[in-house]
Amino acid sequence: MGRPRGAKGKLYRLPDGTLGPRRLAMATVAPVVVDASPSITARPDVEVLAEIKEQFDVFGILLDGVVAGKVRSLMSAGAPGVGKSHLVETKLERAKNAGTTQYRVVSGGISAVGLYKLGWEMRHPGHVIVLDDSDDILENDEGVSILKALTDSGQYRHVHWLKESAALVDDDGNPIDTSYEYNGAMVFVTNRNVQQDIDAARTKFAPHLKAISDRALYLDLLIHDRQQLGVWVNHIASSTGIFPEQGITEEHSKEIMAYINDHRTDLRDLSLRTIIKSCDLMKTAIDLSEYTRAPVNFARLANTTLLRKS
Repeated sequence: MGRPRGAKGKLYRLPDGTLGPRRLAMATVAPVVVDASPSITARPDVEVLAEIKEQFDVFGILLDGVVAGKVRSLMSAGAPGVGKSHLVETKLERAKNAGTTQYRVVSGGISAVGLYKLGWEMRHPGHVIVLDDSDDILENDEGVSILKALTDSGQYRHVHWLKESAALVDDDGNPIDTSYEYNGAMVFVTNRNVQQDIDAARTKFAPHLKAISDRALYLDLLIHDRQQLGVWVNHIASSTGIFPEQGITEEHSKEIMAYINDHRTDLRDLSLRTIIKSCDLMKTAIDLSEYTRAPVNFARLANTTLLRKS
């Protein structure tokens, strides 16, 4: 089809109000960008802290329920280095010393058959399995199937391994049953923001996270962003003996926390580990200042080791 008569010389309105050829009109038209994200209003730190403390208090109660045999599977989520693992192991070690509980903690990777064997070893009432930062199991379909069986909310939790495997033997070399009923408890601790991952389907194993969180009691500790992390780190620093335990005076502890608060958004990592690292840097600065008789600045050491570099 040919060009319409008169179209060749036709002028078009340009963005600046003048007239010009069509190619300029098309080239200078910029897309309209609409920011559809809702406005975010910062919440008071005191409100954030109250919310986190409530979650941790409930976490402790649920762990007591695990020890008592009332809570059979529990999934907890929160940023790394905020005290999740410490609380779990403190509760379980206390119960172990009282003779009421036996537990095993897996920190890191575990295979599907390894999880099956662990479930078999810990299948009796009063036994607890803790998977701590073992999210890799969610990438293994067979591992997910075993985990789903161990965390199931039904009255009976039957676990099966019907594939041939030379690994199905116990520590003494005796064969392990290819199916068993699991009567222990399972605690799954993850650093992921589980609900966010599920809602956004941001990972390939988001459906697996949903499957486990649907079966187990799920508790989000609500510590994921920098404000939540900063508030919780301040709370732990002020309410525990972490600085005296590290040999840090009150004066130097205030200097450390002032630095951490001033650089809340710039720190590579913000967690309770950041306090420990800062204490090490402070002690290094103090010792070297005394040894060399020349002042060594804590902030200088922190700036070069703790902050993000562009």
